[in-house]
Amino acid sequence: YAAVLCPEFRGYGWSGGSPKLSTLLPDAEAVMQALPGILEGAGLARDAAIVLHGRSLGSACAVHLASLAGQRHLLEGGRREVAALVVESGVMSLMDLPMYRQLGALMPEMRQLLSAEPCPLNTLAEMRNVSAPTLVVHGDEDDISPMEQAVSCHQ
Repeated sequence: YAAVLCPEFRGYGWSGGSPKLSTLLPDAEAVMQALPGILEGAGLARDAAIVLHGRSLGSACAVHLASLAGQRHLLEGGRREVAALVVESGVMSLMDLPMYRQLGALMPEMRQLLSAEPCPLNTLAEMRNVSAPTLVVHGDEDDISPMEQAVSCHQ
């Protein structure tokens, strides 16, 4: 059997707060740190195998956690291995998304402003640090996150 935990981004669904790119990764780390207690509270083994799955922007969270596994004390009790990573329609680079390019075409000054700020997500760079077996799944007609994002993730 498997237990599935699907946390929502801050400010989405039933969660409180306001969505911000700068809180995605710290929030993902907080969920990972709370995971042993969540599993135990559900009557499941605290040391159950972990498969991280991220879809679209959520892939940044999954890749981030997988890149940190074994390097830091993510969970109570020390190091924790990630059994596998699944990246579905993943976003590897915000700046390469069609919506970002469209915004730049409509409002060049906004694109310059956004480009001047460092992106809080380093998904592609972090992907290089993932040692867990990884499955990359992506449709070739995705208008939000194009196939090139999956190709860069795979490489």
